[in-house]
Amino acid sequence: MKAHARTHEGTDAVAVVGLSCRLPGAPDPGAFWRLLREGREAVAPPPAHRGLDGLPRAGLIEDVGGFDADFFGMSAREAAAADPQQRLMLELGWEALEDAGIVPDSLRGVAVGVFVGGMADDYAALLHRAGAPVGAHTMAGTQRSMLANRLSYLVGARGPSLVVDSGQSSSLVAVAMAVQSVRSGATPVASRAGSA
Repeated sequence: MKAHARTHEGTDAVAVVGLSCRLPGAPDPGAFWRLLREGREAVAPPPAHRGLDGLPRAGLIEDVGGFDADFFGMSAREAAAADPQQRLMLELGWEALEDAGIVPDSLRGVAVGVFVGGMADDYAALLHRAGAPVGAHTMAGTQRSMLANRLSYLVGARGPSLVVDSGQSSSLVAVAMAVQSVRSGATPVASRAGSA
């Protein structure tokens, strides 16, 4: 889940003004709330085409390959080398800004902070195990640190851009850091995201 936050003058209040998410069984925040309200379970046997034989049940995100590289200014080769988490970060960051009614170009040069909770490098491990050749985009595409940096670069943000890995609490720690950054005045706007 991703949130865009901004302080209110003269208070400690922080408002979440934009939201986006991709979760198993819930491609957006509205679907997530419906899933919760209806008490449905999103963990199910994986489809055969996902190549997860041996897993009895899994919580999977749909259409992870449906990334529009051109929209985000990436070549097809660069997008193929980018960890799916990076591609999702770009999509979800853009959606959170749209949900907030913020024009991304208005953030260019602004001290916007991007705080991401992330803890796994599964894509890099899979590429290594498959013996994939190293190319021009391998390093940037497989580094967890790039989760935040891709979004910062896309909108031209000039604030802190970092990934927090504190295990299972990574997303929560990223939220705390984003709120602290906004409250301290270090950043007028912060985006928080997490895959952990």
